[in-house]
Amino acid sequence: MNIIDLLIKAGIIVSMILIRIYWRAAEEEADMKIPSTSTRRTRFRNQFRAIEIAFYIVLLIQCFVYPILPFNPSIVTQALGLVLFVSGVRISVSGRTALAENWNHLIDYQVKEKQELVTDGVYRLVRHPIYAGFWFMLTAIEILLHSWLFIVVGLGVFVFIYLQSVKEESILARHFGKEYLKYMHRSKMFIPYIF
Repeated sequence: MNIIDLLIKAGIIVSMILIRIYWRAAEEEADMKIPSTSTRRTRFRNQFRAIEIAFYIVLLIQCFVYPILPFNPSIVTQALGLVLFVSGVRISVSGRTALAENWNHLIDYQVKEKQELVTDGVYRLVRHPIYAGFWFMLTAIEILLHSWLFIVVGLGVFVFIYLQSVKEESILARHFGKEYLKYMHRSKMFIPYIF
């Protein structure tokens, strides 16, 4: 492992830890301002956290123990991975920040009391910037780790976020009515002006 690979891998791990710390703090702050009304919260959140821990364990193994389905990297793949990762972090954090106390955990499938529809900032262009950002980040991680898994991860994460987004949009359309339907018409799901 050369020094550049080591720095990239350490950067990925540190970035993901910092993002997780930020996410947890923001989650708690949002819940204090507008409490969640979910009754399923604890069980599903514990399952989600178990999946998250498994992800970090696999990431550490892939970074420092055993590369999975490796390919020969080039400056192009490294640049693509880096741009995608940084863009994903920026997009997801911008989306999370814009939602503020209106944010809700993905497994709650609910709208909070007094929740407002956020359609400005990054939400002016896309309805699910947090999902899009995580899609970019997770795909980029595999590219930066020189793994052909970037194809499987990219497609798998996309299918998950698409299905998740469809469920959430149904809930939001029922709650916000015509206002949300108009918002859906003037914005894209994940990629501005495209999809």
